[in-house]
Amino acid sequence: MKNFVIGRKNFLFSKSSKGAQVFAIVYSVIEIAKANNLNPFCYLAYLFKKLSNIDLENTDELPS
Repeated sequence: MKNFVIGRKNFLFSKSSKGAQVFAIVYSVIEIAKANNLNPFCYLAYLFKKLSNIDLENTDELPS
């Protein structure tokens, strides 16, 4: 929880509410990777590689 409190303070310096929302999403993904004992950099690289190659309209391809 401490990391989210620090992150919340960082959201104050976002130039827009959309920027703060994107930062919160990325921050959440990083914290979830850490909680599952994954390397956040490798996990983000994996997600970007996987998500760029799937059809978002086809719900069968989306990870559950």
